[in-house]
Amino acid sequence: MSQSFLEAAAAARHDLGKYMIFQLRWVGRDGPLEDVREALESDLLRTRDGPGGTVNAAAIWVELRDGLAPFDPSAVASLDEGMALLADQLPGLTAGTLEDAEIRTLAQLAWSLSEQFEALYRRAKEE
Repeated sequence: MSQSFLEAAAAARHDLGKYMIFQLRWVGRDGPLEDVREALESDLLRTRDGPGGTVNAAAIWVELRDGLAPFDPSAVASLDEGMALLADQLPGLTAGTLEDAEIRTLAQLAWSLSEQFEALYRRAKEE
């Protein structure tokens, strides 16, 4: 497949697959609840944090998805669904109003999405 697909998949893998569970990797999905909550706040609300400002995971997906859509529509549709679920939880994460079970579910979702971004990248490398 085209080099641009590999580049788009690599960007998604790096910007989302890696950084949306950057702290969560250390804590673990089943780690102490307050640690998981803090990791998710860092990973999902401040996925990109630098001189240009702070950007959450959902906003980064909006930036990257169109670069992937022409190459693998079914994978993008699946990621769209997962990222929409994640985006729905970000206001509660920001406000600190998510219930314990919702935090655990969000951690599982973030982990699953990270794995999907990794799988998409591997597929792009093979094509």
